[in-house]
Parts: sequence; structure tokens; C-alpha cells
Amino acid sequence: GLIGMVGYWIAIVLVALAVAATVVASTVPDPAPAPTTGGGEPLRWVVLAASDAAPGPGGPTWPELVAADLPPGSVVLRNAAVGGITIDLARTEVLPSVLAEDFDAAIVWLAVNDLAAGRPLPDYLADLDAVLGALSGPDRRVAVANIPD
Repeated sequence: GLIGMVGYWIAIVLVALAVAATVVASTVPDPAPAPTTGGGEPLRWVVLAASDAAPGPGGPTWPELVAADLPPGSVVLRNAAVGGITIDLARTEVLPSVLAEDFDAAIVWLAVNDLAAGRPLPDYLADLDAVLGALSGPDRRVAVANIPD
């Protein structure tokens, strides 16, 4: 019912906020008046996700809320979320523009649309592996948010 669906989305948002806070907090020096990447620059944070993080008329997204809760000037957010996208389309259509920019931390949250579309798990995992491999680097932190069993 409606109450169950609302509870589900509340749980999804809480998990996303926890993951985002963990990634951002682990990459930002503490304490400091304006946390940075260590070189005096703000943390450059990219979010590769679907509808749960996509900008729209409903108000601020969870990445925007997390970034707004951090000290001013400490983070530059690149929200590359696209409503309804699956991981294979994110890999081919969104990831190239993300990789064209420099970033320090990334959160990937792409699973619900693949599950809803009935994508075979091996196909999903191959695309996830490709996305994570492309985002990874020696000076980058990458976190994956997923869906509960």
C-alpha cells in the first residue's frame, strides 16, 4: 500500500544520506573552517544515480541536501543523476561526461531500475564493474549504494 511505499522510500533516502555522509566525511579533513581535499581545494563530489537523486520539481535532491549541510565552500557537487536510467545507459550515456571532469569522490546508486526491468544479474554486475573501474583512481574514493534484499 501507500504507507509501505512511503516507508520504502524513506529507508532508501536514509541509506543514501548515510552513504553520502560517510564518503564526504571520510574525504574531508576534520576539523577545519572550510574542509578541503587537503590541497586547499574543495572536495569535488560526483553522484551517478537515478530518480532518487535526479533534479526535479520536488525540491532539493539528497545530494544537494548533503552538500548544503557541509561547511560553505567545502564541496563542489556534480549531480549526474538521471531519472529512470539503468546502469548500462549510465555507463554509455552519462559516465563519459563524468569522466571528462576531475573529481575526488563518487557515489554510484544504480540498481532499482535494472531490477524493475528484469536485467539479468550477470549483465548488471558487468556494467557495475565497468562503471566502478572507470571511476576508480589513486586519489579518488568511490562508494556504492545498493538496494536491500
